[in-house]
Amino acid sequence: MIDTITQDNLHLSCRAKNKAEVLAMIGADFKSRGYVSEDCVAFLAERERQVSTFLGNGITLPHLPKSATSIIVKTGVEIYQFPDGVIWDRNNVMFIAIGVIHDLTPVISPTIGFAHQHRCQHNKKDN
Repeated sequence: MIDTITQDNLHLSCRAKNKAEVLAMIGADFKSRGYVSEDCVAFLAERERQVSTFLGNGITLPHLPKSATSIIVKTGVEIYQFPDGVIWDRNNVMFIAIGVIHDLTPVISPTIGFAHQHRCQHNKKDN
């Protein structure tokens, strides 16, 4: 999980001409900070094509689609401020982008193990 957000995770007064430049900036930081094992800009763009990450009130939450889970190395978050705004989707203007990488493996693996163990114990009671 994300323990703390420090000034190293905050990127103030950023500039970008469009959504593609924002995704490239976020993807480069994800790679340089070791959150992913390879370039992930194409995955960020894929996620945007699936459904916009624009939340409203000038905030976006760029993140990877399920198809990119194999490249996630560790969980992290990067927060970007764009004081001039960037057009995100048609009429939506983004001022804050919160890039999130979340490795669900530590959460899912124990849960699957618990579910499997519980199912096995339940099946033993039925026999």
